[in-house]
Amino acid sequence: MSADEMIALMNDTELLMGGTTSGAAATVMRTGANRDADGTIDRSPPPTPEVSAILFDLKRVIDEYGIDMTLEFRTQGATKYGTITKSRFNSILTTTFAANTGFFWDDAKLNILNGHYGTGADDLNLKGKRLVAWMDVCEDLGEVDASFPDNKYAHGQVFAAVYETHL
Repeated sequence: MSADEMIALMNDTELLMGGTTSGAAATVMRTGANRDADGTIDRSPPPTPEVSAILFDLKRVIDEYGIDMTLEFRTQGATKYGTITKSRFNSILTTTFAANTGFFWDDAKLNILNGHYGTGADDLNLKGKRLVAWMDVCEDLGEVDASFPDNKYAHGQVFAAVYETHL
């Protein structure tokens, strides 16, 4: 291949924008819609109802005990690029939210979060992806409102409307 042909390929916008992906993924990357309001890349989709329910429970414990999840992830080996290995992610969650916080972790809850926030290469041993997008978890936790008991993801709470009728 000559230098002129190589330069022509490097300047071919259509070829460069096409990449190896196609369909919705390529469109999202081209439009920049994969970025959050703060400009960071969002590796995961918006939380599903299952994920939202777990995030709500986590946020209640975070607020009660004053836990800084960004600091927890950063001090325990998370990358500055927003990813962490799945096994390390699980370890941080299970030790940070141990039995003394009243939050019980089981494989089902961990698998829901790992599946939703999973990124990177396939994990042949544990299934899913090898990495977890910890920054996306923290961003989604920041958007959760766990202060009101009438939140639709509250479990076993008395609704605020009940309080109003008994005043």
